[in-house]
Amino acid sequence: MSKEVYIALIQKDIKELDVIAQGLYETDFPSPTVIKLASSKAMDIVNNLQRLSTVKQEESKAEKENQEKLAAEAKAKAEKEEQERLAAEAKAKAEKIRAEGEAEYMRILSEAYNDESKADYYNYLRSLDALKASLKGSNKTVILNGDSELAQILQGN
Repeated sequence: MSKEVYIALIQKDIKELDVIAQGLYETDFPSPTVIKLASSKAMDIVNNLQRLSTVKQEESKAEKENQEKLAAEAKAKAEKEEQERLAAEAKAKAEKIRAEGEAEYMRILSEAYNDESKADYYNYLRSLDALKASLKGSNKTVILNGDSELAQILQGN
């Protein structure tokens, strides 16, 4: 039963006990039946108070468990948000570092190709990389035009 029901029962028993007590003022000596009825009502009050206490303890326990659950959920949500924030920061830093690396790569390439003595070497390397890429897979045959830069490199010209 709910606490409201126990409270209503206790109030009813107290009113009935009050009626019995009023009747005691009107008699010189109460009958054993009246004493037994008063004792029974008093015990009903005590029993319902104990039941009410149990219900309130259970409600309190349930409320505490609910608060603990909500606190755990809030903590988990905060931790997840922090992890997402850190991941976003790490991704942004990685993108920045990657962009800086690409900029440095482009700077080095620019310097290399702007210097005539280095440009031939880097063209040679780029041609070898292209040849290597074309030889991937099971087909290892390459057909080149004799005038192509790659063919000239392979012929030693």
